[in-house]
Amino acid sequence: MGAGALFQSAHRSIIPAGVPHNIGTDCRVSIDRAGRYIEAVSLFWLNYRHPDGGSAGVTVAEAPALIQARMEAAVAGLDVGLDFASSNEHDEASSQQIPAEMIGRLLDDRDLLSLQRAIMAAFTA
Repeated sequence: MGAGALFQSAHRSIIPAGVPHNIGTDCRVSIDRAGRYIEAVSLFWLNYRHPDGGSAGVTVAEAPALIQARMEAAVAGLDVGLDFASSNEHDEASSQQIPAEMIGRLLDDRDLLSLQRAIMAAFTA
């Protein structure tokens, strides 16, 4: 039995052929119930260092939990050859000051300086 046949037979057992259906009411998990499983997403500041101990940079990662932020950074290759040093979760006010282009990549010193200025300007204004 091929994958297509398996999908078709499973599909027929859930929704009979020729019967109109509504994805919002016929799914195993309805749209209403699925909404409560959506988690809030935070921004995490992940600090990395070189194996010799020197600072390597920072990654800002979007994730619902620190462990997922670290895994996403690893999958993206942002920590190759680097050691994880520490992390901080951004509060909502500072998260809004971080430009989208600075999320999900290793930030260098120049990026960090401009990011620090943007966050501090928002707090002093």
